[in-house]
Amino acid sequence: MVARGSWAHAAAVGLLAGLLGVACSGEPDARASPSRARNLLIICLDTVRFDAMRAAGFVEEGAPRRTWSERAVRLGFAHAPAPWTVPSVASVLTGRDPLGHGAGVFSRPVANLDDEVPSPIAPGVPTLAERLTAEGFETRAYVAHPWFESGYGLERGFSHLELEEGRRRLAGKATVWLNWHTAEKDPKPFFLYLHFMESHANLTWKKGMYKSRGMRLTPVTQEAARAHAPAGACDDPGSSACWHYVAYVQSVAEQLNSIARVLTTLEETGLLEQTLVMLYSDHGEEFRDHEAAGRARGVDPRGIYGLGHGQSLYEELLHVPVWIWHPSAAGRREEAPVSLLDLMPTALDWLGLDGGKELDGQSLLPWLLRGAPAPAVDRPLFATRIAYGPEQAAILRGGWKLVSYGQGAGALFNLVRDPGEHQPVQGAPVLDVLASQLAEWTARAPVGTAPPPSLSREQLERLESLGYLGGVPAREPEPAPQPTGSD
Repeated sequence: MVARGSWAHAAAVGLLAGLLGVACSGEPDARASPSRARNLLIICLDTVRFDAMRAAGFVEEGAPRRTWSERAVRLGFAHAPAPWTVPSVASVLTGRDPLGHGAGVFSRPVANLDDEVPSPIAPGVPTLAERLTAEGFETRAYVAHPWFESGYGLERGFSHLELEEGRRRLAGKATVWLNWHTAEKDPKPFFLYLHFMESHANLTWKKGMYKSRGMRLTPVTQEAARAHAPAGACDDPGSSACWHYVAYVQSVAEQLNSIARVLTTLEETGLLEQTLVMLYSDHGEEFRDHEAAGRARGVDPRGIYGLGHGQSLYEELLHVPVWIWHPSAAGRREEAPVSLLDLMPTALDWLGLDGGKELDGQSLLPWLLRGAPAPAVDRPLFATRIAYGPEQAAILRGGWKLVSYGQGAGALFNLVRDPGEHQPVQGAPVLDVLASQLAEWTARAPVGTAPPPSLSREQLERLESLGYLGGVPAREPEPAPQPTGSD
């Protein structure tokens, strides 16, 4: 049995193994075939931190979600470029980092997604759907997040997009369409995007719901959730804080069950052999991991500390799961520094298309097929775009992480020795190197920002139900034209 809170130790061991022996995982495999994919399926589990995905995916022998998790290439050190949805998903769908796509920028020096509408993707930045539509792909999206219908550019390029609530209905829409597509006489290649939202709902649950939701898991999975819980959260297994995390894992497990249904449909229709599938989360969630540190800084304009996302660049918000399925890539876990920015260039490479020099990520295809070494251990990964508070920026490199709060303030962490980021390191020689790289990255000329979209009352209500934009006035409807006439 794994000790409670040991996910952090396991992550450190895995990261250290990657840092010491990452080249070994890049040894060519003669059995690997660089076969091209014809279709692309990208699935987002909104608001799922890495440890919760591990707890939900690796338990219960015979469960469909476990079967599919074992068949996936699971990337153990993947990171989001931003701690909330709009800038992070924009990076996935453009292949550009937050400075390069322009989404998620606030006009005020202290961001507050409660009362200000941020910027969308800049008009001149092409999206993956736009690129694949131009290449003749059928492009469809079934999504549960209202950001996709709110003028943020996430919808650009999809020939068909539906907002659909509930994992079962969303997965059902996908399976029905996949069966219909297979039955077509001469089907086009497709890009299908799915975006699930069940885990995001944890912030709206009442405390009395935690245990009842958590009890839906089998005892085996409940114990796995407690074992992977943030340090201290489940010291008392019967506490409200522990049941909150267990219930959160339960939401992840439910979504994985629905995704297993979609993947099974792909297999049964014969599409899996020609489809690249990428599963990711756009950001994680804090469960009081850094409540004390947040209160000490005291910069969140809402006065909320220890819960949620968008307020910091700690690992509970940036370290996210990425799973990949393709017949040419054997199921396994890999440790190497990768970013969500790598998904678009990898997808284009696998589809036989050139990503172009404007993309900020890199293709992982040669590594995933074991035909090339893993990404370099000292590859820098960057993150920025705070939703609540003054802007921050971070760089991860070679097991070190530097977070800048601006004007010379910041914190340096050794993620191998301190994966929970509770012991800032003083005076390490690597500090100057990381600070210089981070300053160079943040000094890049940004792409520029587009005006914030004007949201209707219905759009605002849907976003408010998720905890966003509660203080933003709705766009007033246009007055009806008055009839004209002569006396």
